[in-house]
Amino acid sequence: MKLIAFDFDATVIDGETLMEIGRLAGKYEQAQREIEQSINEKNSYGTSIRKRVEMFKNVEKGEIERKMGEIPLIPGTEETLETLRGLNYYRILVTGNFSICTSRVQHHFDEIFCNELAFENGKMTGAIKSFPIDSAEKKGKIVESVKKDLNADFSASVGDSSADSYLLKSTDCAIGFLPKKSIWDELQFIVIEKNLTNILKCLPEYYVNNAEMTALEDHHADYGISKLEMMENAGRKAALFVEILNPNKIFCVAGKGNNGGDALACARFLEERNKKVSASIMEEPNKLEARINYETAMGNELFELNVGKIRIEDAGKGDVIVDGIFGIGLEGEARGEALEWINEVNKAKERGAVVVSLDVPSGLHEGVTKTAVCTDYTVCFERVKKIAADKKNGKFVGKIAPVGIFSPLDAE
Repeated sequence: MKLIAFDFDATVIDGETLMEIGRLAGKYEQAQREIEQSINEKNSYGTSIRKRVEMFKNVEKGEIERKMGEIPLIPGTEETLETLRGLNYYRILVTGNFSICTSRVQHHFDEIFCNELAFENGKMTGAIKSFPIDSAEKKGKIVESVKKDLNADFSASVGDSSADSYLLKSTDCAIGFLPKKSIWDELQFIVIEKNLTNILKCLPEYYVNNAEMTALEDHHADYGISKLEMMENAGRKAALFVEILNPNKIFCVAGKGNNGGDALACARFLEERNKKVSASIMEEPNKLEARINYETAMGNELFELNVGKIRIEDAGKGDVIVDGIFGIGLEGEARGEALEWINEVNKAKERGAVVVSLDVPSGLHEGVTKTAVCTDYTVCFERVKKIAADKKNGKFVGKIAPVGIFSPLDAE
């Protein structure tokens, strides 16, 4: 049996439902100030919830039910949960929120763990009737208990904030869905696209090897998504991820293959967003799509492009290096000039630069890898690669961010 545990607000439902009750009570701003004060004073999770519920006394139950029905689910929620059912995952929802908020999704889950508000004469009393999840720690304990009861051989969790910290720590696979930066260190996977189906890419059932990924690309190319469109989508999504890191300067490092083309596309999109970008490419590309991006960069002089020499000696703390030297096609250990470039990237990381690798860290291959880029983040295109997910390669891979590249809409 496999287990997957979800948080509720901003993970399954597109909003903060308790705050929407605060809006009904006319106490939204007051409740927001309470949250900020609670964080500043390091008040407990349960104390903060109790204070807000007390503020919302006399809100009518019918109004809450109506409001909860108006808040949309995160796009892809129903499809994702149905897919997980088909994959034999036991699906649980674990939240400090209340049953009146979660009831609309109960048919999508095998079990829901939440709290319960007290009502009298159809109105909130300002009290909590049942409060089993009065701390963030309780979320983790519930997941641990369910894992034990199920004798689960694999477990995953999905959350977005520090309130989900213990939930995320309690499973084999910790997935952040549009996660706040404060919890990135606790994650294995970072989903930056607002469609819940993207969390499926983080699960082992969806990992692919090199041959399988090539077959997927060929399949989608046959159905109208050109390899150049895939490269454009890859570059755009990588650029969006790099932007989240808010770097001072960005150094894109490209090989001569399509991974290098992805890096040049990424550089172009970052330059269009007025970022400080430069790029280095080992030599003129040998693949059609990569060459198009190379010629575009050369012809338009969009950013500084160094050919045949890696220029990242100035990269340090606060900067980002985008690693596109090698993709999934490498067979055996990197050698010669490519190995020198990989070592230069690793030296820049030692100086404090953050490294973002495209699809896989350069140098990683399907055998036993001795030398590769030791990245902070790997932006995996469409599917997570098995060599990236393999725990033995963890020292090279860092956090994994899967992004879609096959749909034309992915470029938006």
